[in-house]
Amino acid sequence: MLNVADRENFLTNQTRTKMYLELKQKYQKEFDELPVFFAFNTKQFEEGITKLNTTKDKIYSIGGGGFIRKLDVNLLKDYFTRADFD
Repeated sequence: MLNVADRENFLTNQTRTKMYLELKQKYQKEFDELPVFFAFNTKQFEEGITKLNTTKDKIYSIGGGGFIRKLDVNLLKDYFTRADFD
């Protein structure tokens, strides 16, 4: 049986875990809606460019195999700014 302090810590940890999972789900959904693609070979890269209806000279690499259109960079910056405040 848990004593009062252990029970409070358990509930606090449980609440933190729930909040974390809710934020993770929220930001994953938002990220999935960004005009970003990931490519690890030429075929995936070409498919991503087609998906975003752009050309090679109009995209930026965001690292980790990720790419975004130059005109959409501010959407990604805004996403990370919002995520930092939560």
